[in-house]
Amino acid sequence: AFIDGLYAIAATLLVLELRPPQGQAGTLGDALLDQWPTYLVYVFGFVQMFGGWAASRRLGAMLARADHYVLLMTMLALMSFVLTPFTFAVLGDAVHDRADFVAGVRLLSIVLTISLVGLAANMMYIRRRGYFREGLHSEAFERAYFASVTVWVLPLVALGLSYLIGPWALVPIVVMALLSLLPFDLPGDETI
Repeated sequence: AFIDGLYAIAATLLVLELRPPQGQAGTLGDALLDQWPTYLVYVFGFVQMFGGWAASRRLGAMLARADHYVLLMTMLALMSFVLTPFTFAVLGDAVHDRADFVAGVRLLSIVLTISLVGLAANMMYIRRRGYFREGLHSEAFERAYFASVTVWVLPLVALGLSYLIGPWALVPIVVMALLSLLPFDLPGDETI
């Protein structure tokens, strides 16, 4: 419930960045259209937020138990992930300036890398301690485990690419967010 609450609050903060445009009477339609980059950043941020929430739900569904250290590592990963509204607010404010947008991509890359390294460390610790529940389909579990402990590479690649290709470095992060929308099936279980 705590994790769900954190994501709900963070998603609410994300939507608060959407503001009605200011302008002269009769220009609202054009002013709304002029804000399309802000709407795109909101959608991307929401998808990213949903992906993080879904990953936490999936991990919880695979656990038989957790100790104090699992909870601490989860807290550390969440501390950076709940910065999503801030990082996307920075990105949204920077859409009209290339240098600022690249700086926003770098910030997002760093925050996501920290969060996902925390997830990877947690997954490795949980596996080492034997806290995953019995009966998980081994092939599907191995794919899910591999994805969880390697996904942090994508935002790190984006960070490096930002120095070479500027704003296009956002592509690996967009791909990662879209992949988080795919179903995650462990045979014999419901989709989680």
